[in-house]
Amino acid sequence: MFGSGLMSKLRVALLVDEYFGGAKTKFGGYGFLARHLVAKYLPGDDIDVEVLLKKDCGKVRLIPKCHMIDGIKVYKLAARAFDFINYLFLKKKQYDVFLSIEMTTHSYRIFSKAPGKNKKLLFWIQDPRPTYEWDEINTVKLFPEPCYWDQQVYDFVHQYAKTGNIRFISQARCLDQKAKDLYRLPADTEIQYLPNPIEIDENFDPDYHQKQDNILFLGRIESVKRGWLFAEIARAMPQGVVDQIIRLNATAHRLSAALRDFLANRHTQSYDFV
Repeated sequence: MFGSGLMSKLRVALLVDEYFGGAKTKFGGYGFLARHLVAKYLPGDDIDVEVLLKKDCGKVRLIPKCHMIDGIKVYKLAARAFDFINYLFLKKKQYDVFLSIEMTTHSYRIFSKAPGKNKKLLFWIQDPRPTYEWDEINTVKLFPEPCYWDQQVYDFVHQYAKTGNIRFISQARCLDQKAKDLYRLPADTEIQYLPNPIEIDENFDPDYHQKQDNILFLGRIESVKRGWLFAEIARAMPQGVVDQIIRLNATAHRLSAALRDFLANRHTQSYDFV
């Protein structure tokens, strides 16, 4: 992939902040992608995958701790104060390539401290947010999205891309330009299209399960993007959206109330979350 010679087994380090409940981590989209797709289907006779999680913020972990989850080694690294131990740990591991789902602050801290000036990085673009994206997001006042802008990370990716040791893949072609803008990549930067896979239940019988003209929105309505999506679906198909919102996050009562109001008036009213 990066012009390296033949090897008996490719050692891949998967960088991610959470692992969909594994090792007591949160449940999120990146964690689902990491645990139930990458770590589930990528390992094989010629590929070995291990997961590197962010360093604990609330614990002073002296050494990396290994969790065996679904047959995969998942490591929580030592606290930042003991990065020299993490350095020795990563040096001993001798990973051939790092696979990063986007590049979060925590993933950057792991990758940038790993030994070697020519570390190979496969960068899976998922949700790049340049300044103009945040400008639009910040127009929503009802339920603001926490901003995780980290210029140090973006500068690092910009500089490291010049070494030729990064390969970019993207889950959607519409994200390519946003990634180029965020990381200040050359216009001719190659970005391979690799959409997020989906699992299809081959045993599902559509003849037995009769279709109903309802839309069940499964997204957690706790951030601006999901609120927008829900509202646009309800606006486009007002007869189909189920008039119930199940809240799992008690901090979003205002958004929930706004959405209920929207549903009650969706036949005649446009609605903006501002």
